Amino acid sequence: MKGQRVEARVLKQHGATTDLLIRAGDAVVQATYSELAPCEFPIWTPTPVQVEVPFDGVKRHVAGLSSESFPHKLADGGLPNTVKFPVYSHQAASTLEAYEHLGRGAHGASRPGGAMSREPLVALGVSASGYTADDLRIEFHCVLPFWPDDTAVLVTLNWYDGEPNEGTPNPEWYLRGTEGMPFEQGLRSIQELSLLPAHLTNQRYNLTVSPWKLGETLLNDPGHEVNHKIWQREWRFSSLDAFNGALARVCDGLLGRVTTEEQSLAGQRA
Repeated sequence: MKGQRVEARVLKQHGATTDLLIRAGDAVVQATYSELAPCEFPIWTPTPVQVEVPFDGVKRHVAGLSSESFPHKLADGGLPNTVKFPVYSHQAASTLEAYEHLGRGAHGASRPGGAMSREPLVALGVSASGYTADDLRIEFHCVLPFWPDDTAVLVTLNWYDGEPNEGTPNPEWYLRGTEGMPFEQGLRSIQELSLLPAHLTNQRYNLTVSPWKLGETLLNDPGHEVNHKIWQREWRFSSLDAFNGALARVCDGLLGRVTTEEQSLAGQRA
């Protein structure tokens, strides 16, 4: 059904384990989780950066400096304002018939006090990197988590290589987080972002989706496996046009604007 946002119903629960059917239009996947983990950006550097919404909206970090980059952490290693994501384990394609068979009486993920009522259901991530004329790497990352009540936040990260010749040898990054917004507005925002300056060379782009099976279904492409608890697969592009086309297909699919048959045809043309 077109115009339907992402939603989910609980298939079954056993102890801490929850099986969900997650639907975007007529694309349906089954995903299981029993763990929540502080999420990190899918960053291409050895030092992880957690997805968080700073209290004042902006956070700056320069490696090696004692500053706001070293706040008190919680016992699980996360920051108080870090977004925790489900760690989806088993994932499989399902059908619209299976989703509808659960019926309206099934527990929705957005039910107050129910499974995932306070946790993100789906997350979309984009990453881009390139090199300056001085062979310094610049990276841009953006993560859009989506809650079952149709709320999303947009968290962006700009990362820069250090410049030893200018007295700043350590990498630095700038993180920004928005207030809550409707999911559709968040998807429009992520598509309107200017990822990299045009003068950078060796540009590359990545697209990530959690659960990854939903990304595979919407793109008709299994992507590449990566060693990350949250971002378990990624789709890689060396062309900005190809990346933008794939991002548009995912956004349209998450909003239920195209059928899985149309997604399949689009994937074959890409």
